Amino acid sequence: MRQATLADVPVITGMVVEFTTAYSDMPACPDRTASWTTHIIKHGVIFLTDTGFIAGLPVMDPVRPWAALVETGWYAPGKDGLRLLRRFIQYAKDAELDEVRMSTLNTTPERALKLLEHMGFTLAERSHRLNL
Repeated sequence: MRQATLADVPVITGMVVEFTTAYSDMPACPDRTASWTTHIIKHGVIFLTDTGFIAGLPVMDPVRPWAALVETGWYAPGKDGLRLLRRFIQYAKDAELDEVRMSTLNTTPERALKLLEHMGFTLAERSHRLNL
């Protein structure tokens, strides 16, 4: 596992396209994905293995005096999901952030939800989408 660099943008873009093809009802735009990946590498963090990645940005809480590492993408179809998550959490601790926020899809397998719960994550909010 390693921290991604700009040289990894094509690999991560491919993983995001693979993820959206498998799990989303909206297709990925490779150009937008490459732009997003570049932004996260420059302003946040992406950890990468041969089979997956986890990405996020440090964000100030808008109403409380603390900051969070907010996950913006997590895809690990191999066995690297837990390792990636643990490294992500350690990064937040090392950066002296106050919390880690993870998001899940409504189709996330129950075992992944249980893993987050087992690690101490609690449900904080839900998001809803309206296509226009």
